[in-house]
Order: sequence, then structure tokens, then C-alpha cells
Amino acid sequence: MAEQTKRQELESYLAARALQDPGFREKLLQAPKQTIEDEIRLRFPGTLEIKVHEEKLNELHVVLPMNLETCAELPAAESDSQEMAPLPFWQRISRRKKIG
Repeated sequence: MAEQTKRQELESYLAARALQDPGFREKLLQAPKQTIEDEIRLRFPGTLEIKVHEEKLNELHVVLPMNLETCAELPAAESDSQEMAPLPFWQRISRRKKIG
């Protein structure tokens, strides 16, 4: 559950940053993976796809999170660096940069 909290912290941080900085918001919408990597100074695995959705006045987006307890971790061979391999994905994020 702590890993899910880190994800929520990241999402909250990115949303707040996007509200404060229109340029960041646009970059996040156009190139989410690269923008987030640059912001938190962490490289995501090449197989990870990141999508950012912008709500409209007449839309509501509901994101159902993955079940981290039953989800298989990416094999170490798919990581971009050996340094990241032994840690679960969201712990790697939280160790690189304190969010918030």
C-alpha cells in the first residue's frame, strides 16, 4: 500500500505543477514520459508507457489503479540501469527525489 501512496504523491505533485506552470502542463500532455523523467530525474524502463489525460468540463476520468500486490515486477533485464533493478518501481521514484 505504501507504493500506491508514492504513486498518488507523484500524481498530485505533477497535477499541482501543471496548474502552476502552463508550459510544464503542455510538455506533460505532449511528451509525458520524457517530461516526468526530466522532472524527477529518473529513467523509466523502456517498456513503460505513460499517458496523461486532461479532464474537460463535460468529462470525468476515473483511473483504476493496478493491484500492486498481485502485479508482477518488471524483470531486472528490462530496467535501464542495474541501480534500479532490485527496488520495486515506485520505491525507485521516491528514493530519487522527494515529491511534494
